[in-house]
Amino acid sequence: MKWIVFVILSCSAINSWSQDKIIMLTGDTVNCRISIHPWKEGVRIEKVPWRLDRRLNGYAFIVAFFNNDSVRILRPEQIKGFYSHRHTRYLSEGYYESLSYYRRINLLFKGNVISEKSENMFFRRIYQSNQISLYNILEEDMGDVTVMYFVKKKDNEKLHYFYNKSDIESIFSDTPELTNKNEIKNYKHRFKNIVAIVQKYTRLKELLK
Repeated sequence: MKWIVFVILSCSAINSWSQDKIIMLTGDTVNCRISIHPWKEGVRIEKVPWRLDRRLNGYAFIVAFFNNDSVRILRPEQIKGFYSHRHTRYLSEGYYESLSYYRRINLLFKGNVISEKSENMFFRRIYQSNQISLYNILEEDMGDVTVMYFVKKKDNEKLHYFYNKSDIESIFSDTPELTNKNEIKNYKHRFKNIVAIVQKYTRLKELLK
C-alpha cells in the first residue's frame, strides 16, 4: 500500500515524561512518544487508496516522535508492537501487538461480502494467560468505527473473531463446560462477559493439566 506523509510543522523534541515504547522486528525496544492526535501536531497522512480514518490511529498505523526530533509513521508490518501509556476515546492504554487477520470487504451496503483479504493491524491485548489471549481492534465499516474482539489460543496461532453464541461453540469446542446450552443461553455480547469467558476457559484448561 502506498502512503503519502506530510509533516507541516517542525517536530518538537520528545517530552521527558514520555513512557511509550516501540518493539522493533529485531526485538529491540525504542523509547518514543506516540501521538494521540497526529493531525493536531502538524502531521497529515493520506493513504492511496482512500481507506483511512483518523479514528484508526493506533490500529491501522501509529505516528511516533523520537528523541532526535524525527517522526515516523509506522504500519503494523513494520514493527512487532508498541506500548501506549495514555488513554483516549479510541486509543486505550496498554500493549498493542501486530497481528494478521482476514478482513471482509463489503459493497456499498452492509452484509454483502465480496471478498476477504489478509491484513495486518495493531491489536490491543486485553487479557493473556498460558492458554489464551484476548484482543480487540477498532475497524471502519461503511463510515462507522466499531470494536471487534478476537481470541488466540496457545495451540493455534489463528485469530478467532468473537461475537456471538456460535463463535463460543466453535472457539471453545474443547471445553464442553463452556459450550453447553445452559452456559451460553443468556450470553450477551458485552466486554465483561467476553473477559469472563476467556478467564473461565483458562481456569478449566489449567485444571486439566
